[in-house]
Amino acid sequence: MYSHIKILYLILSHYNPISFIYYKYDKLSYLSKSGYQITNLAENLGPIFIKILQSLAYRVDVCPSEVISNFKNLTDNVKPDPSLINKINIEGLTDIQIEGGGSIAQVFSGYLNGEKVAIKVKRNNILKEINDNKKILIPWLKLFNYFYPYINIINRFNTLFNTIEVQANFLTEYNNQKLYTDFLEEFKFSNIRIPKLYDELCTDEYIVMEWIDGVKLNSDIIKERKINTDNIINNLIKFMIDPLFEYDVIHGDLHPGNVLLDENNNLCILDFGLVCHIDPDTQVSYTQLVKFLKRRNKEKIYNWLLSDFLISKDNNFTDTFKNELKNLIEKHFNQEELHIGTFTYSVTNLARENNIITNDHLIQIEIAKHTAFSTVIIIDNKYNLFVRSIEKLEGYSFMN
Repeated sequence: MYSHIKILYLILSHYNPISFIYYKYDKLSYLSKSGYQITNLAENLGPIFIKILQSLAYRVDVCPSEVISNFKNLTDNVKPDPSLINKINIEGLTDIQIEGGGSIAQVFSGYLNGEKVAIKVKRNNILKEINDNKKILIPWLKLFNYFYPYINIINRFNTLFNTIEVQANFLTEYNNQKLYTDFLEEFKFSNIRIPKLYDELCTDEYIVMEWIDGVKLNSDIIKERKINTDNIINNLIKFMIDPLFEYDVIHGDLHPGNVLLDENNNLCILDFGLVCHIDPDTQVSYTQLVKFLKRRNKEKIYNWLLSDFLISKDNNFTDTFKNELKNLIEKHFNQEELHIGTFTYSVTNLARENNIITNDHLIQIEIAKHTAFSTVIIIDNKYNLFVRSIEKLEGYSFMN
C-alpha cells in the first residue's frame, strides 16, 4: 500500500495547477527535477521500475533529454548494497571493492592470483522483489488499460516481466557469454572484446570474469582519440547481425551502459543477460521485410505483413483494417527516408487498436537493433544504421 501511495503522490505532484505554472515559467528546471524524482522513486521501488527507466535512458525520441539524463545513472550506478560482498566465496580473492551496479546485480572488483577480476553478484531476494514489483504495477496497468485498451499495456509488461526473470538467471547469462566468446573466436573479430570468464568460479549467484579497464562511450572521447568510427561501427553491426544467422541469437541489450571503450579503442561488451533466441523462419522473414522496404515494394510489404507479422483469429482481417494498413504503408512510403523501426512501430500500434497480435520474435529483432542504435549514434551521430544493416544483410543468400 505504501508503494501505491508514493506513486500516487508523484503523479499528483506533477499534475496540479502549481506544477503547471512551474513548468510554464521554468521548463528545464521542472523537467530536470521531475527526472530526479522519478529516478529516486524507481530506485526505491525495485528492479522492474529501474529496468523501465533503463530502457528509456537513451530514448530522446520518447522522453525529454532533461528527464532522461537522470535515468542514465541507473544503467550502472544503482544504489550499492555492501552486504552482497558476503555472497562471494572465492578462495584467494583479495582487495574487494564496490564498482557499480544495475537493477539485477552489483559489480565488485578484486585480485585473484595477482590478476584484477570483476565479480557480478546477484542482488539478494531478486526474484521476490520482481514478484513484489509485479503486484505493485498490475493495478496501475489495469487502470491504464481501462482508458487505453488498444495499447495492450498488460501484454507488453508481461514480456518485460519475463525478460527480467531471464536476466536474473546467471547460469543463462554465463552460457550466453560463452556462446558469444566462441563466436568472436570463430569469426576473428577486431575491435570487439568480451571479458574472459573464470568458468570454475561462476555460479548462479555470481559471475567472475577478467577486469577490463575502459571508459564509457561519449562523443568527446571519440574525437579526442581520433577513432576510426566506420571500422568500430561496422564490427558492432556485424556483432549484432551475424550471430542471428550463425547461432540463432541476437544481443538485446547493446545500449551504451553495457559497452566500454578500452585503451586500444576496442568496444568491450559487458552484459549478456538479455540474449534473444530467434528461430530460422523468423530470420528469413525479417530479411524479407528489409528487402521489401529497401525496394519500396508496397504490394509485397502488404502481403508480408498479413502473412508473417500480423496474427488474427482464423487469419481473417476486416476490409476496414486492410484499408487502414494500405493507407499506413502509403504514408510511410511517401516519405523521403524510410525507417524499419518507425514503420513497424506504426503497424504495431494499428494492429493493437484492432485487437490484432504481432509476431513477437520480429519485434525482438527490431528492439535489439534500436537499442544498439543508441550506442551507434554516440560513436557517430550521422550514421545511417538502416542502410548499413541492409548492406550487411545483403551478404546472406536469402536476401537476394
